[in-house]
Amino acid sequence: MKVLNIQLQDTGEHRRCACYTVCGTQPLIDKVDLHCMQEYLWERSEAYILMVYKGKIQLCLSHQQPFAVDQRHLLLVSPGSSVHICAQTQSQLLWFSLQEGIHLCPSFRLEELVPYAKGNNYKPGMLRVNPGINCYLNGLLPFLKSELWCQQYLRIKLHELLFCLRGYYSKEELACLFSPVLSEDFIFRDRVYACLRKNLKVGELAQELGMCYTRLISLFHRMFATSPKEFINTYKKEQLLHELRCGIKPLKTLPFEYGFSSYSALTRFCITHLGAKPTDIRSDRLLVRTK
Repeated sequence: MKVLNIQLQDTGEHRRCACYTVCGTQPLIDKVDLHCMQEYLWERSEAYILMVYKGKIQLCLSHQQPFAVDQRHLLLVSPGSSVHICAQTQSQLLWFSLQEGIHLCPSFRLEELVPYAKGNNYKPGMLRVNPGINCYLNGLLPFLKSELWCQQYLRIKLHELLFCLRGYYSKEELACLFSPVLSEDFIFRDRVYACLRKNLKVGELAQELGMCYTRLISLFHRMFATSPKEFINTYKKEQLLHELRCGIKPLKTLPFEYGFSSYSALTRFCITHLGAKPTDIRSDRLLVRTK
């Protein structure tokens, strides 16, 4: 398929927007072009979906036996895996970060795939792109080509990909794809990220996850190398900073949405963790956009 050429307007303004940087230097969706016999090495702490959109590659995961991945195939790489790729032909790769968890559908949790992962005859971890995902790619690639790297747009397209996977593959196929992350540890991580959106306090988080406070502390130190309180605060800082720098919601509505008892409590949190008052952060955003 030939990718359409579309022109991004007001390019400079888009690139100055905080949405391009607030989530870090690595975009949630990225594409990599490789020449024949070109090698590519990387390692990510989060899980991600790797798709060979064009060409053919030789792939080696964490010093395992290398294997070939043909055009229009996708697979999931588990967290912390080192990846060594050698392009067998001119190739284009797409990768989709799952750093914010795997949410296939609000009514279908990742752990519901566990029974389907046992005894299937599919090649572990790899699926062929089907017509449903092909339609999704038709709507994504022209925008990536035009350099629309807005993190909010990429987040929407990442969620759309997960919905399409749920809608257009069988549970057995999905269990094949997600088999590297169907462990209890990863499912715990995924449930934690789902709970973060509810702005729960530590005690409420333990209750939501169905475990005692001591067990929660132990799991957080093992899985995230930090305490639940620090983890929640870090997530809240990222979400608040994005809203203040990029959002349009009235400041007075933010305390309730982010779990603060009052606007003064929100202000104290911002001063302590973000280094400025909410009004100052939003004012700085407006100045940046007019430069």
